[in-house]
Amino acid sequence: MSKDVISLNEYAHKLLIEHKDERVFQFDFHGKLFWLKQPEHLHGIFRLLKPYPKKSFLKEIKKLQCFSSKHAPVPRLVLFDNDFLILEDGGKTVSDLLSENANNLAFKKELLLDSVKALNDLHKANLIHGRPAIRDMTWNNHKVLFIDFEVSSRKQDLQWQKIRDMAIFFHGLCRKDFISDDEIQYAMEQYENICDPQLWQAFIQLVTKYKFVYSLLKPIKSILGTDLMAVYRLLHIILKKNKSEGKIVQSYSIKD
Repeated sequence: MSKDVISLNEYAHKLLIEHKDERVFQFDFHGKLFWLKQPEHLHGIFRLLKPYPKKSFLKEIKKLQCFSSKHAPVPRLVLFDNDFLILEDGGKTVSDLLSENANNLAFKKELLLDSVKALNDLHKANLIHGRPAIRDMTWNNHKVLFIDFEVSSRKQDLQWQKIRDMAIFFHGLCRKDFISDDEIQYAMEQYENICDPQLWQAFIQLVTKYKFVYSLLKPIKSILGTDLMAVYRLLHIILKKNKSEGKIVQSYSIKD
């Protein structure tokens, strides 16, 4: 083991004492940025809701190792034990970059295109993220990495898990007021262009299956919370896109 690794290990344990109440934090070591993550320290009722935080943490380490062995777009796992893991910094999150560059439309399109390419590449390798929100994706010079994985169920069909990933990703875009409907539609079009056609069609069928929800939400959209408003936006964009392409006929208006 190199001196640097030994030093990093010693430094990590020092940081754990200083940041014992922080689950995830960034630090600098020899001029390089890293992230340290430790298991959740739960209190009260949260112990009932998430009874095995250490077990979930160890599963996340195994998932990172598995994905890395398959050359998936994940940060390099530098060091780990039962109490922490250290990842190389992969840049700012896609969410932060989109927010900080809200008026830079060309750059936002680059970010969205790189993000859908990364998710599609993950699925082409038959790998599942579990919660691919843009806050869990980092970007640096067109390289997108996935972080903070959910442990997926082996009992679920692989295609269903991919569709679920897609739905969570696009729903996540719809939650952000700094991403316009046109930009979300652009991301969808780019995804459709590179995605397996059967998978894309299955995703569209799943979303349009709930088109009745659109009718229920439309009259009250001005009072919807963030998550329901995102559902409304997602349905609105997909139904409008499908109608313009003549794929489905609606009996109600989908104008704003």
